[in-house]
Amino acid sequence: MHDTIAPLIDQARTNPQRGNGAEALALYRQPADRARQSGDADRLAHCLRHIGIITLDDNDHESALSAGQEAVAIYRECADDPLELANALRVTALAHSALGATDQAARCWVDARAIYLKLDIASGVAEADRWRAITPQKPPPAQP
Repeated sequence: MHDTIAPLIDQARTNPQRGNGAEALALYRQPADRARQSGDADRLAHCLRHIGIITLDDNDHESALSAGQEAVAIYRECADDPLELANALRVTALAHSALGATDQAARCWVDARAIYLKLDIASGVAEADRWRAITPQKPPPAQP
């Protein structure tokens, strides 16, 4: 069977218009749709993560959260590359933060940081630490 998804992802990744939110979004939605139809979970999650990044940049935080959460769920179930999961958690954490859901954002950062630390990705650990330091969290409930 001819692979029609990889060339679309390559086009989205290398297109000079990728800084244009609408154009970039369209370029990633097409392979995401094909990946969903064909059951290609890894490529679907990859596209969703990028859709999350693009929609974050466009201040469409609800769409970013939806894409990020779906990517995280897919990566948790079937990903072979923990870095992909960490990066999807990052997108989800940023979307949660933008929407004021600081507890959920903090949980995502904790999970992402643990993966970045295990993979020795200092920039990921540092970013998670910075966000966790500025993200207010609710205190734990008082013990009776």
